[in-house]
Amino acid sequence: MALIRKSYCAQVAIFAVVFWVFGSAAFAARPVGAQDSAAQIAEGARTFMEQLSVRAIEQLTGQDISEETREARFRDLFNEVFDVRTMARFVLGRYWKRSDHALRERFVAAFEDFVVAAYLDRFRAFTGEKLEVFSSTPNKRGNGAVVDSQILRPNGEPVRVHWDIYLNKGGVYRIVDIKAEGISLAQTHRSEFSAIINKDGGGVEYLISALQKKSAKLMTN
Repeated sequence: MALIRKSYCAQVAIFAVVFWVFGSAAFAARPVGAQDSAAQIAEGARTFMEQLSVRAIEQLTGQDISEETREARFRDLFNEVFDVRTMARFVLGRYWKRSDHALRERFVAAFEDFVVAAYLDRFRAFTGEKLEVFSSTPNKRGNGAVVDSQILRPNGEPVRVHWDIYLNKGGVYRIVDIKAEGISLAQTHRSEFSAIINKDGGGVEYLISALQKKSAKLMTN
């Protein structure tokens, strides 16, 4: 089995169009009070998604942008809009608790680098995708929502996307998962990473090495 399976890469490609429209660095923190109801938080999550900025996309898709600038901007957007650490903890599964602090930090860094490398290239082929938000449903915990939307593509069928968003203690909305056409981004990573960890008993160290190698290859293509 290859370190990163082709079937997994095909699944990741489904999310590429999502990353074309996900980000804007203009989301300010909002005050959080005890009066905030689940419905209010859900409505805020909807607004959060509706404010995805065309300007931010243009910052990543301009033909005159250097690769170094594009990567730096994408990484900043990714870290601002997504809860990277929560995602990393989920995708590592039971191996998170089995890992010490140093190993966890190395994995979070490798995971971030892999996501940036895997999706950064897609911005070069941006063709005017737009996000259309339908509804926002409070989650069971009452601290966030699932926002239902679709991505309209000029040269393809719309992609139905559900965004799992929560409001953190600082009053900032963060994305923790995306489901595109019913496929979970977090679960896709988790399943593949578990297979890599178990390959030849390599463990988390083996996974980190695999991610680093794949990231390096993607960034040099």
